[in-house]
Amino acid sequence: MLDRYETATLTATVKDKDGNPVSEAVTWSSDNASVATVSGGVVEAKGEGSANITAKVGDASATCLVDVENSGALPVLDTGDESVELIVGASYTVSAAVVYKRTEQTDAKVTYTAQDPSIVDVDENGKITAKKFGRTELTVKGDWRGIESPYLTETVDVNVKEDVVVTVDRGSATIFTLATTVDGQEFTNEVTLGGTVNVNGTEGVADGGTLTWKSSDETVATVDQNGKVTANTAKKEGIANITLNYDSGNRVYESNPVAVTVKFPTVDKSKQTLAPYTDASKGTLAQALNADEIFGEDSGKTITRVCIPDDLGTDILNDADWLERSDDGFETARKTKITVYNEDYAYIIQTTIVTKIITNYNELTQMQQLGGVSQDIATVSGRTFYNWSGMFILGNDIVVPEGAEQLDVKGCDEGFFSGGHFADNVGFLGVFDGRGHTIHGLKLGFGGLFGVIGNKDGTRSVIKNVALTDVVVDNAANKGGGALCQAFINGDLYNVFVSFSINGGYHGALGRGVKGGRIRNTLIYYNKSGGYTCGAVTSWSVAQISVTNMVVVYSKSLSTNKTPTNVDKNGNLTYNDVDRKLNGQMDGSTNVALNTSTKVVEVNEEDFAKTTFKLGNTYADYYCQVNGLGTLPLFTTSVSGVSIDKNELTLAVGATENNTLVGSVLNLAGTAFSYVPVIWSSSDESVATVSGGVVTAVAAGTATITASYGTHTATCSVTVTA
Repeated sequence: MLDRYETATLTATVKDKDGNPVSEAVTWSSDNASVATVSGGVVEAKGEGSANITAKVGDASATCLVDVENSGALPVLDTGDESVELIVGASYTVSAAVVYKRTEQTDAKVTYTAQDPSIVDVDENGKITAKKFGRTELTVKGDWRGIESPYLTETVDVNVKEDVVVTVDRGSATIFTLATTVDGQEFTNEVTLGGTVNVNGTEGVADGGTLTWKSSDETVATVDQNGKVTANTAKKEGIANITLNYDSGNRVYESNPVAVTVKFPTVDKSKQTLAPYTDASKGTLAQALNADEIFGEDSGKTITRVCIPDDLGTDILNDADWLERSDDGFETARKTKITVYNEDYAYIIQTTIVTKIITNYNELTQMQQLGGVSQDIATVSGRTFYNWSGMFILGNDIVVPEGAEQLDVKGCDEGFFSGGHFADNVGFLGVFDGRGHTIHGLKLGFGGLFGVIGNKDGTRSVIKNVALTDVVVDNAANKGGGALCQAFINGDLYNVFVSFSINGGYHGALGRGVKGGRIRNTLIYYNKSGGYTCGAVTSWSVAQISVTNMVVVYSKSLSTNKTPTNVDKNGNLTYNDVDRKLNGQMDGSTNVALNTSTKVVEVNEEDFAKTTFKLGNTYADYYCQVNGLGTLPLFTTSVSGVSIDKNELTLAVGATENNTLVGSVLNLAGTAFSYVPVIWSSSDESVATVSGGVVTAVAAGTATITASYGTHTATCSVTVTA
């Protein structure tokens, strides 16, 4: 069985009478040439039907019946190329073949004809030679046995280009919206690119050709015909693709683009202190940020926009929700980098989003409201606690106004009586950073300043870098309270000074109960003037707490020897031991409830003068020693000065009356600290000496008596007569 147009080869074998093959010429014939023909044994199918193919030698013959079917298969022309691209002068051979039923027909003929012989030549073997620039078609035709087939003609698109290569000297460049110098960094707003063209193997522009530079976005950057790219004066950031284009007169050839990025001049200031805290209560960054604080008082700049460094396309300056969204989590989660722009340049700064930067007493009293205070029922003992959160920063020192009423902060409404009331995830769940500032003269009830200081899912609430001077804790209901809080539950107290007095029952610096947490680099000055079951740290329940470098100093009201406080020239105070009470429940001689071993130093004022107390903190400086002499340490921000009650003093040698000076260390309110002695010195001890403010006239002459504390001094001129 053959398909139309197929061939098959028959072989005839001639034998003698003995059956041996002999060589004789064979005559082949077909009885139906419209179905199949035969030549030399090769049968060629012509049409559908049947034919007898006969091989004959003399009177002997043999016949083969050949059936031919018509499957509809036709021969096709396979060129292998749909298009050809050449440069002038180049050649390429198009290989074409006639294929029938996946078999190349070697007896087929192929002819090639160029539509436009002026553009290309083509020979009988399909070799194309490019003559000039242009586009034409090559017609390829196949001829096989004269069979008509619509698939024996194909066209090949031929594109002849000129031999042009345009190159540029780089792939990218960065310039800035303004040529300027910012903080010693130079920024340029232009760059000059280089490029070349090679035409037909020769560098340079051919006759009639032109070479030009082009910018894809002239609103970002323009380019002149010398290749100088300049940022647009509109100061628009973005990317402009710069290309070198060669127009040969026939077509334009373009180089690979140079991506020129235009940026605002930007200096990374994130490791410097520019705007360390951003107040979320201001509403938007436009209201919260201060251009003078960021760019300098003399810069004359205004903030034009703010972006996140990873999203410079989104301006958040006036985003009404961005600060609110960022006011969440503890301190680390609040740190973020922002890019702040003015008209000419930008700074990348790191800022911490805080709930409020507190600058006055009224704002201090509103912390719970700003922190979203909510009433929650604790899971322990069914007590009602008040939860609030956020991060609060002291922007400056605060003096409580004279006549201010007692501040009753919400802690646990029913009081805090025993360890059974401890519960996690209650109270103040955030951070308070005093930044080395002082709050003076607080009057507090049972809630202290923070209510309950707690922890949130294992993250401690932090109170740090703050001095609370001359706090008065008074709670007639005796529910328990303190200078800092009503209870301390796994919090973190760090770099804190507290001086407080107690007028009611069940009080301590940390209120009525302590469970877990840390106290580090903390000094407590404790004065008990009333109440019962009170302690320097807490009044009642104490669970395990980690304490490092904590010193408790007791006032003379707790001393067994109430000699007035004095510091002599050797730094020694003049009164003795005290009734030591870290915890109001504990015996006066023990502090094991704090589970701190030797980490807590309990001293009276005499011992403390010989104690080294160092913090090493960048926010708060303590006055610890003066000229090698010890005295009760305070934050430098807690002291406004030193005073002496007399400016001048005249004494006769040996006088014992009217020879006493009163020196005082002044608090922020301008009144004297009752518990901080000054250090006395004389400019000429051969004329007059001084001890504890008592001046001894030695010989006629003049001397200057100085009372000092830290860097603060006051003087009295003493004249001694014979």
